[in-house]
Amino acid sequence: MLRILLILLLSVSLLWSKSYHLAQEPDFERLLPPPPALESKQGQAELTELHLKQSTRTPQQIAFAKLDDETSVFRFADVLGTSFRAETLPETAKLFDRVKSTGKHLIKPVKKEFARLRPFEVDSSLHPIFPKDPGGASYPSKHALTGYLFGILLAQMVPEQSVALLERARIYANNRIIAGVHYPSDVEAGRICAQALVQSLLADPGFQKDFAQAKQELRTALALGQTQ
Repeated sequence: MLRILLILLLSVSLLWSKSYHLAQEPDFERLLPPPPALESKQGQAELTELHLKQSTRTPQQIAFAKLDDETSVFRFADVLGTSFRAETLPETAKLFDRVKSTGKHLIKPVKKEFARLRPFEVDSSLHPIFPKDPGGASYPSKHALTGYLFGILLAQMVPEQSVALLERARIYANNRIIAGVHYPSDVEAGRICAQALVQSLLADPGFQKDFAQAKQELRTALALGQTQ
């Protein structure tokens, strides 16, 4: 028992050390409304949508959603091309790893506070494409938060591809609905949190420095000129 506790404490410590320590952290809990009650009109509509997605998802959609289970900014290579890879972009990889850790650190207590059950935990006729492991609370979606963080920040780095990058972020987040592991409102809440966190990151001097270095590295790799 003590060993497990020590491992958990070490994991939290490592996550915190990798995160950006922002002077002004967004208050996710204050930003978000409570998730829709299961018995409410919206709650029932969301279950209906999940059933529709389940009955119409194609093998191609399932395969794509499984690939998007990876929380890596390099899933956006289908927009930015084969030059967008971790092996040749160390500063970019490091930046987005810290961004992901920051989002994870901030969203964890909010998920615990709302404690919304996963869709398949309240409706046994829903069958996610992943094993039925609850894996933490459903609201807000950490995966959607991460995807939108990646897409919004990449759009700041490569404004020439901003429309495609933001659309890719939307698809990345919505694949959690297709996968049957999140409600639509979970995904929307993740988007709201991402927008707020991006504002806090862009106002932080430490992040600004890392962002500028990664942006220059990325634009050089993509053979793009520098922007203001």
